[in-house]
Amino acid sequence: MLNDAGSTNALRLSLFGPLRVELHGRTVAMPASRKTRAILGYLALSGRAVSRQRLCDLFFDAPDDPRASLRWSLTKIRPLVDEPQRPRLLAERDTLRIDFAGADVDAHTVLAIAAQPLTELPSALRLYALDQLNADLLEDCDLPDRPEYAAWLAAHRQDFRAIALKLASAEVQASKGEARIGALRRLLALDPLDESAAASLARALMAAGRRDEAHALAASTERQLRLAGLQAGPTVRLALRSSAPELKQAAVPPQAAPSEPPADGRISVGVVPFLNHSPDVIPDELMDGLLEAIAHMLSKFRDIRVAGFSGAMQFKGALKDPAAMGEALGVSHLAGGSVMARNGALKIRYRLVAAADGALIASGDVEHDAADAFALLEDAPARLVVLLAHHLANTARESALATPDDRRSAFQHFLVGIYFGFFATPIDYSAALAAFEAGLALTPDDPNLNAYAAWAKAGLGHASREPERTQAAAQAYRAIAAADSNADALAIAAWSAVHIGQDYDAGLRAVELATRLNPLSRIAWSASAWIRAMAGEFETPLQHWDNAIRCNPLGSNVDTSFAGRALCYWMAGRFQEAADAAKRALERQPGHAGAHMAAVAAAQGLGDPEMTKAAVRAMLQFFADAPDTPVMASIPIRSRDMKARLLEAIRLARAQAKGDLADG
Repeated sequence: MLNDAGSTNALRLSLFGPLRVELHGRTVAMPASRKTRAILGYLALSGRAVSRQRLCDLFFDAPDDPRASLRWSLTKIRPLVDEPQRPRLLAERDTLRIDFAGADVDAHTVLAIAAQPLTELPSALRLYALDQLNADLLEDCDLPDRPEYAAWLAAHRQDFRAIALKLASAEVQASKGEARIGALRRLLALDPLDESAAASLARALMAAGRRDEAHALAASTERQLRLAGLQAGPTVRLALRSSAPELKQAAVPPQAAPSEPPADGRISVGVVPFLNHSPDVIPDELMDGLLEAIAHMLSKFRDIRVAGFSGAMQFKGALKDPAAMGEALGVSHLAGGSVMARNGALKIRYRLVAAADGALIASGDVEHDAADAFALLEDAPARLVVLLAHHLANTARESALATPDDRRSAFQHFLVGIYFGFFATPIDYSAALAAFEAGLALTPDDPNLNAYAAWAKAGLGHASREPERTQAAAQAYRAIAAADSNADALAIAAWSAVHIGQDYDAGLRAVELATRLNPLSRIAWSASAWIRAMAGEFETPLQHWDNAIRCNPLGSNVDTSFAGRALCYWMAGRFQEAADAAKRALERQPGHAGAHMAAVAAAQGLGDPEMTKAAVRAMLQFFADAPDTPVMASIPIRSRDMKARLLEAIRLARAQAKGDLADG
């Protein structure tokens, strides 16, 4: 795969850093025109023939005679890639491509490495790829005045960043000792706000006796989190307590407990000390750290009120009846259970009960294959918290639906809107919007209600007409401004800004913050994936949908990850994978517009008449005007060509199936 320094390949092209070309070992002078360099980079990364019209649309304005301008650029590119006996820039009818057979292209090599099982690769290959990825893709080929090309380049840069993170993580898993410390430093350099990586590096430094470096790292991480407007969790701080963190940790500073349950219908919960039933020794300090980690992570879900750590600690070793505990903590629900560590494995058994009468709401197990500090302070609490958040949200929604409309609080109207917008079959955007607006009548500045109202308006087609479009976009921006630390509201507002106003920059900034505010938010990861996919990215959206699925272990039908994956695969030309993902999406949400679009377009792309007919029939049950129904017609794919191809594929499939469906 890799060529050594003595490679005899005639053409070598470097796309990372400034664009660079070598022919027969000689560096070739690059064109002064940034646009010409950008065209070469685009052809090199496309991996397929590109129409001249597509290149004209991307790089030139109509009044400038784009065909002539493109021909001029091609005359500058040919000497860079063609050899005397082997032309590589090939024109085929009205398309262009570069033949890279036998050539070295650093980006192609990195993609080939990333396509393999990363942890099974030799370390040298991972490190080679990471070294290439140290530089920006096509560093000297930015064209800010060409927005569609700029979006394409930004998407590819983000995809390669996602590959770098995967490679660095694989290197961490495969290395030990000093090499692991170096790998962790590389991973943290790629994402300085990754608390988990920082904690792992701090533990590794402490174990190596490098306490000063570990403390400096913790201080630096907490400072960067503060500058980003984020609150540091306990993980990094607890990693500093000992060179053997699995043996002892220091107690955690107390926090104030709430005095009374919230009166607006929000769920409140107290996380009480878990009983330690382990035959293997777990120190009290680690059990305290587990409790704080659960409360800290759960508090990031801003629709759930969590009792303070110090208040919960009063019940350590002295559990009372649920009503007394609920009254003391000022909460409506209690979460607790037991911990069992045996032979290096960890099991946390949890129970969620109503404080008023002790009625069991939910229970279950969380398991981890290592009973160490990381499991107790990071991974196992994260797995537990997403389950608790799911159960608490369901409980709150069921209560809101059972409350008469005229007695609902603003938050309960919000929950009813969530039901109609996500759980009802078919989805009812009008009923959802009515519920959100009923809540806004009570609390006009609520970020949740504004974000989701804008989202419902997008589903109703407000993006396609004025003045509704301007009003809905303004509502999304108000929600972004007011969301503060509410990751879910921020993420939905970001998606609304993209769906309604095509504002990808604002949307991407907002979801980047949302995923950092609450790394356990399924909504934040899913919105990030959708926005990035619509912007033209591929690798990163799939990774973020993976994160969303991990944050939704019970597989709620509100999860739109597979619908997004289906569209993402279709845009990448991977039709069978698109069809498979669309099928899974429609099993969860039979009325999801994006899933139906992907199912029909994928069947059309596969050239399967029976599959196409079945997909069209299923789509028309929910969307009789497809693809001209508002929620489909307004799908915010950034590339106009890609959106047009998707809608045309659906129209063609419908037309082809029309006669058969009528006969049936």
